[in-house]
Amino acid sequence: MEHKDLWYSGNKLRLDMKRSGCTVSGRYGRYLWDDLPCRRKVSSVEEKLVEAGASAVYAFCVHGIFSGPALQRLNSSVFEAVVVTNTIPQEENMKKCPKIQCIDISMILAEAIRRTHNGESVSYLFSHVPM
Repeated sequence: MEHKDLWYSGNKLRLDMKRSGCTVSGRYGRYLWDDLPCRRKVSSVEEKLVEAGASAVYAFCVHGIFSGPALQRLNSSVFEAVVVTNTIPQEENMKKCPKIQCIDISMILAEAIRRTHNGESVSYLFSHVPM
């Protein structure tokens, strides 16, 4: 999928595809986020992607921090799935929101800690650990 420019101006979001000369029509939309502390921002992105014709929209975030009404909003959102890592326990969130899918990164973290302790390269993991 090609990169799309997302611009925030105050509380408004603009999806700038004309500038990049591409379209999301009939494609999968991906939204990458380091965490989801403020669910209001993400909802604008998914709606813009659907309005632009994306066939499905997925959110990916490292830390699934779902506070307040976030899980309720995710359940009613157009996201096909919200993929998070297990840096924070997600079992309860997954029961409340079936869209949440959790990726176990414990082995990668353990190997990074082992390498750091032994003075080995951690950057090696970026190209040699199967995903």
